[in-house]
Amino acid sequence: MNVILADTAEQYSTNDLFNKLGITWPPITTYQLNAKSHAVASLAGGDLIIEKNRNNELTRIAGSMRRLGLGAEAIEATLMATNATHVSPPLLDIEVKQIAASIMSYAAGSNANAIGYSAASPRLDSADGLIEFSPIDPSPRVYALTDLIVAVKVCVLAGLGGVSKTMLSMQLAVCVALGLQYMGKATLEGAVMLILGEEDAEEIARRFNAIVKVMNLSNEQIALVKMRIRAFPMNGLDSRLTKKQVGSLEATEFTAEVIAAAKALAVEAEVPVRLVILDHAGLIHGGEFNSREDVVQTMRQVNLIAQTSEAAVMVLAHSPKTAIGKEKADSNDVAGSAAWVDLARAVFVLRTMDDAEGKTFGINPDMRKNYASLSVVKNNYGPTGNHFWLKRITVESHSVGVLEHVSLTIPVAPLAGSELLQKRIVNTISQHTGKYSKRGFIDAYTGKDSTMKAPKRSIERALDELIAKGEVVIKQPTLEVRKLWGLHHATKETLHLKS
Repeated sequence: MNVILADTAEQYSTNDLFNKLGITWPPITTYQLNAKSHAVASLAGGDLIIEKNRNNELTRIAGSMRRLGLGAEAIEATLMATNATHVSPPLLDIEVKQIAASIMSYAAGSNANAIGYSAASPRLDSADGLIEFSPIDPSPRVYALTDLIVAVKVCVLAGLGGVSKTMLSMQLAVCVALGLQYMGKATLEGAVMLILGEEDAEEIARRFNAIVKVMNLSNEQIALVKMRIRAFPMNGLDSRLTKKQVGSLEATEFTAEVIAAAKALAVEAEVPVRLVILDHAGLIHGGEFNSREDVVQTMRQVNLIAQTSEAAVMVLAHSPKTAIGKEKADSNDVAGSAAWVDLARAVFVLRTMDDAEGKTFGINPDMRKNYASLSVVKNNYGPTGNHFWLKRITVESHSVGVLEHVSLTIPVAPLAGSELLQKRIVNTISQHTGKYSKRGFIDAYTGKDSTMKAPKRSIERALDELIAKGEVVIKQPTLEVRKLWGLHHATKETLHLKS
């Protein structure tokens, strides 16, 4: 294979080019394969670069060329030719191009090899480590889902099989595409891409159509969802981001394919891609699940997708059998190495309501299987320990269960004489709709001279009972209500009567 050196029209073989540049081949080395020692064969004009040194040796060659002042085209062409003729097994083309591109961050003539840079590890350029200080406060963090999913970061959603993880991700996708709230939290409007490893096209369509029906979307909204969401049916197809290559786990070309598809979607949808969903970990990971080193390699690819596509990435994962019957969800509910959790910025666990929770909330035993809790077990940029309750609603026409966010409260035993107090509370709220938060109402009407004519504890319990019965609801005040009562910006939720 011949290579054109820099901008000249003269062609050189890789061997002649290396001789001209004064670049030496690596020495002959031995390696272990199937517990037997094999000597690496020597090729004409140079020694074979063995598997375990491929990235390092190609990076060394690229650094030598850059130090001599050569440009991107010559370096990439040389590395591609070297990879094809002197590397066994050859690296993927995208990996070779990444090595060539990374070396171009060094100025021509600089010693790009001085720090021993490897394409498989982060670049440690001194300039890249400088910290910028500013007297101006930084802008707020950008969230794909407020307080939970940070843009350009990776999160993990885990749960036992059949708990509705995929449906949750699909519903979140629709809300992001339309800029609608999900579970009472604001989303960052934009495009969404889903890699669905267990679904075919027919099932994907069935589920999204059920979601559209339950949400009662308009034709305009449906058209926008169609434009902004791409859900790829990968059932039966290879969606691994990593796979074994002669004993080590390496990236596949699928990472670049996901990134390219996300960039294409941003152009087609004319909005940024805000969320990429990878369903699920068992299908994108080509290594051992309990091997930290293997999981790190796969999560590096996931983080690369987030950084390059500038979207939040959610990886769906299974929970181990040990999660069954646990009293509380935690990070151990993510199957495999702890690296799945360590290399994610947020981790959520979706679990079906257990018997103890059902008794607490007064849910009939036959109905408990229809409820699931989403627990925040890790959140680097927000609060942890929060729980969101979701109820499965079967869409009979589509034979699909859709999740609805619900507020569950602990039933309060009725008090003697509480009926009159509840009527007073309802009457007061009707005259001051949206004026008070729950705590503000209790504080405002506690005291012997209050129209409630009841102690603080009685008012609190009567109000809780009204909320549990749905006669009083807690929701965000509208702009008009805020102006009417002069509400402070910190007031997020106020009392309203059931519509």
